Amino acid sequence: MIEVDDCDLRYLQSSEFIPLPSEAVESWGRPANVFERRMAVHLRPGRRLHMELETAVRVLACASISSAKVVMVDVRFGKEGSPLIEVLGHYLDVPPICADEVCYMASALRWYRLNGAVQVRVCVCAPGIFWLPLMS
Repeated sequence: MIEVDDCDLRYLQSSEFIPLPSEAVESWGRPANVFERRMAVHLRPGRRLHMELETAVRVLACASISSAKVVMVDVRFGKEGSPLIEVLGHYLDVPPICADEVCYMASALRWYRLNGAVQVRVCVCAPGIFWLPLMS
C-alpha cells in the first residue's frame, strides 16, 4: 500500500494551484471519442504516446475506470509541444488516502509543468482517481 508520505502533494500545498475541474473529463464518465477509449484499454507497459495534455488526461481518466488495476505512467514535459506519456505498468493496490478525482488531473499536471517539472509519475485507478507517487 502506498503511504501519504510516498505521494507528491506539492501542487495541493501551493497557494498558486487552482483546482479547476476539466470540462472534458468527468470523474466517472467515459470519453465520447472512441479512439481515446480504445487507447485507454490498450495501455501496456513500454507503450509511449505523444499527445496533448488534455487528450492524455482523457485517456488516463478512461483507463482509471476501465481497469481493475492501477495504471502507472511517466509524463515527460518537453520544452515545447505535447508531453510524452510512457506506460510503466499495471499492478494491484489500494489507492492512497491523498488520491484525487481525475477531473483535477489536468490542473495538477499543468501546475507541475509551469513550476519546472521535467517528469511526473502518475497513477490512475477505479473509481476515477489519480495520485502522484514520489519518484525514486
